[in-house]
Amino acid sequence: MVCIQFSSRKVAFYFHQVITELQIDYSCPWMVKDISHNKLLIETELMLSEVINDFVQSVTRVITDQKLSPWTEGVLKHVFHYKEKQEIKRIIELSNELRLEPPAGIIIPDLEKAIETCVSKKLPGRFYVDFDWLSAFCLEEIYEELVDFTGKVLDEYKLEEAHQLMVDSWRRGVNNRDTGVQVLHVFHDDTLHYFHNEGNKVSRDELILYLKQYPDPFLTQLPINFGITPALIFAPDELIIYSDHLEDSKLDLLTNLFEEKASCKPHSEFPFDWA
Repeated sequence: MVCIQFSSRKVAFYFHQVITELQIDYSCPWMVKDISHNKLLIETELMLSEVINDFVQSVTRVITDQKLSPWTEGVLKHVFHYKEKQEIKRIIELSNELRLEPPAGIIIPDLEKAIETCVSKKLPGRFYVDFDWLSAFCLEEIYEELVDFTGKVLDEYKLEEAHQLMVDSWRRGVNNRDTGVQVLHVFHDDTLHYFHNEGNKVSRDELILYLKQYPDPFLTQLPINFGITPALIFAPDELIIYSDHLEDSKLDLLTNLFEEKASCKPHSEFPFDWA
């Protein structure tokens, strides 16, 4: 018989759900039993050697899903000295995002793999396991990797913060600049093409002239060929975007900057001919 004890009913039933899902043919039924002090025991009559792979995978997933966020919060508070609740919440959200989809070019510790290694080290040969004890052992084993991981998440969070400050600055500029441009049309294919309301395409020389007439220290640092630069320089009262692929990040940024001033239409409604 193999047993695993939980002090949390919620976590116990989650483990039962996970290990049942792993066993597609349900050949190894796990039973839930109440024991003293509101603890739950989940057991199967089969020997450990017959269920070890499912057991390891299930325990690893439950520890990863239930413990990593609280552990990360503890590291944020006690190692990196973060206190603001909303800030901690966002960093934990970002840590979960990065763990599932690490950014290109950045090596992030595989915490789930590290937890699986710990679980695999302790489970073989055991017929009774206390989940809280096993979780504490895993935390001790992976602590340095957890701190390293959290530090890399904080690096990404600081970049996110800097990006948001930049976006907020651009948004204020869009709202405060008065260049006299009422409408700007944006045709999007692989890049962004800007047109005035009369149908003439925006030129590089024109952008440079407007920057001289309406100087902005933030905009002068941007390359003219940067996709959103014309929209920022002209700061029109209305921005009409024509695209059949609205998931592009540049379009997300434009609509975020211009908010209710921006509207989107399909290519077929573009009012001008151009080549």
